[in-house]
Amino acid sequence: TQTDYADYEISPINLQLLKSLLENRKIKKIAHNAVFDMKWLKHIMGIEVRGLCFDTIVAPYILPMGRGMVALKDLTAEFTDLGHYENELLQALGKDKLDAEVFKLAPYSILSKYACTDADATFRLYEHFSRDFDERVTDLMKLYVKTLPAIVDMELAGWVLKGVNKTKKKFEKIMADIEEELRNFKSVRRYQKYLDENCKVLKNGTKKIVPINFNSPPQLATILVQYEGVPITQKTEGGKVSTSQPTLREYENLLCEKLIEYSVIEKSVSTYTTGYKEHLSDDGLLRTHYLYTSTESMRLSSRDVNIQNISKQNKYGEQIRNQFRAPEGLTIIEGDFSGEELRLFACYAEEEKMLDAFNNGIDLHTLTASGLYDIPFDKVTKDQRFFGKTFNFSGLYGAGPDRMRETILKGGVRISFEDAKTLYKKFFLLYPGIRKYHRTIERFVDRHGYIDTRFGLRRYFPNLHSMEDWEKGFVYRAAYNHPIQGTSAGILFEALIRVKKALRKTDGRLLATVHDSILIYAPDDEVEYYAKLLKETMEDYSYDWQPLHIPVDVKAGKSWGSLESVEV
Repeated sequence: TQTDYADYEISPINLQLLKSLLENRKIKKIAHNAVFDMKWLKHIMGIEVRGLCFDTIVAPYILPMGRGMVALKDLTAEFTDLGHYENELLQALGKDKLDAEVFKLAPYSILSKYACTDADATFRLYEHFSRDFDERVTDLMKLYVKTLPAIVDMELAGWVLKGVNKTKKKFEKIMADIEEELRNFKSVRRYQKYLDENCKVLKNGTKKIVPINFNSPPQLATILVQYEGVPITQKTEGGKVSTSQPTLREYENLLCEKLIEYSVIEKSVSTYTTGYKEHLSDDGLLRTHYLYTSTESMRLSSRDVNIQNISKQNKYGEQIRNQFRAPEGLTIIEGDFSGEELRLFACYAEEEKMLDAFNNGIDLHTLTASGLYDIPFDKVTKDQRFFGKTFNFSGLYGAGPDRMRETILKGGVRISFEDAKTLYKKFFLLYPGIRKYHRTIERFVDRHGYIDTRFGLRRYFPNLHSMEDWEKGFVYRAAYNHPIQGTSAGILFEALIRVKKALRKTDGRLLATVHDSILIYAPDDEVEYYAKLLKETMEDYSYDWQPLHIPVDVKAGKSWGSLESVEV
């Protein structure tokens, strides 16, 4: 938590000495998992580390080994001769693993030696990894170490969590109503009768009646196939009948639809209401931890809690986000790069129709739908625009008609496979630059075995030439995706750096980043000023390889779920 080790004391003289060393930019620092140390030093001791030049948890990720968030002890044992030096500390205390209790119980004579070995190990890893650094990898490390202080600020900021119990009760009521509807289906009643007739008889002669569990895949499979007659052919990896949401969406069946709805609300209750309370810090704020070397594309993910996967696509997402509030006197302001991935793709593919649409402020999804259905732009319906949006995103990443159809079904709109196949072919006729981009990427990967982002993050594809064609399809789709998402992540990293710098010596502060957006806190009476500052700072960049401007949409509000557009 935020208060771990808060009872450790340091004399004012030593604190000042430590502060003068760590805040001096000219004295270069090397760390392992720098965010952890920097966050503790800033929160507990008021020290803002400057001059960070290398993080040994980042190095294995940006080098060809491509390994992220590896523990210091594991890297030390693998790449140095220090071995598992933590064993001496554990043996002295009779423990089998390192935890907060170990560090509190350990005598300083042993603890100081352990800490010094930590530093020695980190420096040895720096020497080992830096030998393989070329200009590309060096530039990547520079980008990372400049971004990490912004991540520290976001992990320390915290959200005020309000209305959780109210939301939980509301969701539980919805879930109970859906469950009651499910139990009234004829097929469900028949299966429940079967369970009742074949249930376990207790020693006292009474039957142990067990109600159907709608979270049980085997029970759902039995109900759907044997009692409801749904002809499910999809199987799990273990060979069982699949009852996943993508599978159920394939069938135009009311019970399938109701089970999907139940699954969504059940997850909303368990993950986004009850689950959040477990992660509140001692000061009552909810914080997230960012994982910055856990994805192939450099995109940030988060855990404890994961704020990245609160979907805006289902009807409960807004209510969940409404639980995330600003502290008293502050407002949440969000800056979001508008259509960033599609704009980047248009640049990469040099797709003239897309570039023209973006440059002239034309809605690309409506334009695509207009072309797919051969109808005027102003006659496109909401569902048709949704189809256009699905094809735009799925098409550029190489998804086939089956995957496109699956996405459309997930959005609650029905479409046959034949119709999806027809529209799929027409999509690539509308935008020939997409196929050209795909072929260019395939040839490069075939020849070199890797693909780079504009910021130099390289993804390797080993053993490509020994793969079956269907395996190569997965590789190629990953290769189409990597330059787009990875470049998008790099743009966001640089935006975080600029925003942190812009907020220095102001009353605003970084709050979070979610996908292509950056959120900050600002005083209630200065929303317009900070909204303008955020927008201008995020848009203040220029790259030779990107002729297309990516605008930033700005919103503000007291809760994350009720943000409204701000004109600046």
